[in-house]
Amino acid sequence: MSSKNIYERFLWFDQQAKAKKYPNATKLAGKFEVSSKTAQRDIEFMRDRLNCPLVYDQTEKGYYYEDDTYSLPSLYISSEELSALLITRNMLQGISASYIRDELSLLTGKITSILKRHIVEEAIIDDAVSIQQVAYVPPPEGIFKAVLEGCLRRKRVEFSYCSPVSNQKTVRKVDPYHLFNYMGTWHLVGYCHLRKGLRDFNLARIKDIAVLSDLFTLRDNFSFQHYFNSSLVRGVFNGILQKSFTHLFQDLWIHFNTDSLFSLFHYLSLSFFHGGKGQGT
Repeated sequence: MSSKNIYERFLWFDQQAKAKKYPNATKLAGKFEVSSKTAQRDIEFMRDRLNCPLVYDQTEKGYYYEDDTYSLPSLYISSEELSALLITRNMLQGISASYIRDELSLLTGKITSILKRHIVEEAIIDDAVSIQQVAYVPPPEGIFKAVLEGCLRRKRVEFSYCSPVSNQKTVRKVDPYHLFNYMGTWHLVGYCHLRKGLRDFNLARIKDIAVLSDLFTLRDNFSFQHYFNSSLVRGVFNGILQKSFTHLFQDLWIHFNTDSLFSLFHYLSLSFFHGGKGQGT
């Protein structure tokens, strides 16, 4: 049954209790054609989760509000939606982008306000739930805004790019298809006119960007999920990571004993190379 139907029952019961018409599970079940058990669960939810000051009157065989000033929250959300809000709130708190700090703070505050009406105080929420992100690398403000504008307005962008493989700088004209964050790092997927194909660009390696007046359309029914989940992209990501860790492995060889170093490298391999997704250039 939908959240809307449940909330309609809450509203009716709330109005009846305020008017001292002494609603109970039997009346609620009959009004909305639900079982008595469902009606009783609704009443218990209102009392225990929504903090409705419901008191049962033995004489009238129904409920009334002990506090006449109580107001039922104007928004009802399910347990699944509460979980999603908790996750969203914690993820937003982990982003430290200075150029959208005010917007993020405002949005986090609104989410916290909703959670406090349905759960508990903010301090208890923070003690009970957290999300530990691997890392977060904020991109330069101008780069992020220009890439986002290109993606939203379907406008071509031009920038200087330093390849993570060759470390060489090239000027690219790119049709920006999709902006995404992977393990704390922002990436742009787009059609590169220099390479004549789709490429993945790390925003931290982009310089001197400009949004052009040229408009574009997505090629070949581009789907980001299909692109990201493709074995080709995973292979390129893993190849770059393996190359980086191979150099690290060689540099650290003289500083660790053999057993410790192999244990470290085995852990990193399991963490990043098996089933992981990464960047292409």
